[in-house]
Amino acid sequence: GTGFVTVHDVVRMMMQLMGSSIKNERYIAVAENLTFHEILKRITMELGKNPAKKQLKFWQLELFRFLDSFWCKVTGKKRRMTKSSIRSFKNRQIFDNQKVKGDLNFVFEDVSETIRFTAQRFVEDHS
Repeated sequence: GTGFVTVHDVVRMMMQLMGSSIKNERYIAVAENLTFHEILKRITMELGKNPAKKQLKFWQLELFRFLDSFWCKVTGKKRRMTKSSIRSFKNRQIFDNQKVKGDLNFVFEDVSETIRFTAQRFVEDHS
């Protein structure tokens, strides 16, 4: 898993920082730390689909990576599955947003609300 943040939060944070006297600081823009399973489950539920019931094993991902490599050599297309993408599935990264919350008194949007909004628009556009 990794950190997730809405584009609205990123823009609000940048605007707030540009209007402040804060200089030469770095902030982590992350609303929630979620596993890929959690984020995919939220998306599928909002789209009215059943979440995945089975989890791929890492050896299966490595097999798909090998097949993807072979297919890309045959077709000349760009690779879609790399060693680093598989590594990202194995390692969960946790990001701390306390600094931006404290310095800017920043409140992040709920990621689930943004997923709900986006899923509704997707369904409307593709029905």
